[in-house]
Amino acid sequence: MTPASLRTRWRVRSLRFRIVAVTAAAATLAIVLALGAYLLTLRTILDNTATTAATDQAGRVAAQLADRPGDPSSVLQAVSAQGSILQLLDGAGRVISYSDSAGATQPLAGLRPAAGQVQSAQVDGVPTDEHEPYVVVARGLRPSEGPPGGTLLVATPVQNETVLIEGASIALGLLALLLFGGLLWLINRVLSSALGRVERIRSSVAEIGATRSDLRVPVPSGDDEITHLAETMNAMLDRLHEADAAQRAFVSDASHELRSPLTAIRMIADTSAGGIDADGTRVVRAEALRLQHLVDDLLTLAKIDDTAAVRPHVEVDLDDLLIDEARRLRATGTLRVEAQIEAARLEGDPVQLARVVRNLVDNASRHARTAVRLGCAATADGSVTVTVDNDGEPVPLDRREAIFDRFTRLQDSRDRDTGGSGLGLAIVRALVESYGGTVVTTETPEGRCRFEVRIPG
Repeated sequence: MTPASLRTRWRVRSLRFRIVAVTAAAATLAIVLALGAYLLTLRTILDNTATTAATDQAGRVAAQLADRPGDPSSVLQAVSAQGSILQLLDGAGRVISYSDSAGATQPLAGLRPAAGQVQSAQVDGVPTDEHEPYVVVARGLRPSEGPPGGTLLVATPVQNETVLIEGASIALGLLALLLFGGLLWLINRVLSSALGRVERIRSSVAEIGATRSDLRVPVPSGDDEITHLAETMNAMLDRLHEADAAQRAFVSDASHELRSPLTAIRMIADTSAGGIDADGTRVVRAEALRLQHLVDDLLTLAKIDDTAAVRPHVEVDLDDLLIDEARRLRATGTLRVEAQIEAARLEGDPVQLARVVRNLVDNASRHARTAVRLGCAATADGSVTVTVDNDGEPVPLDRREAIFDRFTRLQDSRDRDTGGSGLGLAIVRALVESYGGTVVTTETPEGRCRFEVRIPG
């Protein structure tokens, strides 16, 4: 099987399988390393203990040999060996004395340290006992302790230590297997609980469709990450439900607004078999212009909603935009136009900012009785405030927020049929908020209707 196919099979495994497999591999490696380190440490301690005991015994025997020169055999045989085998070798390496007949034939080890020095080694057996491990300590004898160049050998059996290590290995291995199985069982239970809750969330989301957008995922008890995931998912579904409802309402309102001019144009066309007269032409032109304005407003809102759209940022004089609107209003209307405009500049898209001012002024002119007042000023923190007042009735308190919704018009505007689509103020709010600003409707101290825009610098 190729490495690519192995990677493919690994990716298609379930998340639970992959977590358990990785955990099992990591736990196995950790247990093997821990057991190996423990057993190595235990063996080292036991071997060092045996070596130290044999070294001490060799020192005591060497001292007795120095006290009783000429009689090494009696010294070695009188020593309480406690299972150890002692040998005394001459300078040529021949056995000249021993504590046990097991050491009478040949040297226990090939160690030959210098006088006063000690060497040690672990051997798998001695000549008379080749199946039992021993620790052999060799001490080089001084002239006062034995024959010139002589060596004292002490062989201590470590069979008990070996059995202890083997027993500890088996016991620890069984305990490790038990702990390993318990660990995998616990991890599997935890994963089953956690991933089971995630699966219930996933299946609930899969059941939510366009016709059941009011469904929500179950929120498990507790205060862990999965609970937070379910709460976040429900919050997202709430936002999507609201956005879907807003989109459906928008499409319904747009269809309603488009139906009226299209119906008027079709009626004129159906009733003018011999050609459209001058009055019909004026109506068709007015309705076509209304359609154009409505489509332009819809396209503007669509561009504003496109958060990925890049807009130019240049220095824009808002006071100049207000002055231009004051001139236009004076030239095209019968209203009295008042202006209290100060120099104010900020960075932005001049087309969008001009659209904000134009929509506010057009709205004020439709609802004004005799006068419109425009104001602009820069604040100390660098923000710019624009006010557009008219001497009509202020917007009712219960309508001051809804007036900025799409296709929302006050009843008097509908009655007078001023031609507004109900999108102008919605465009104003969307544009202003895209700059991080705010727009509100309120009233002046004199009781005039006021729209106030504040955009940070």
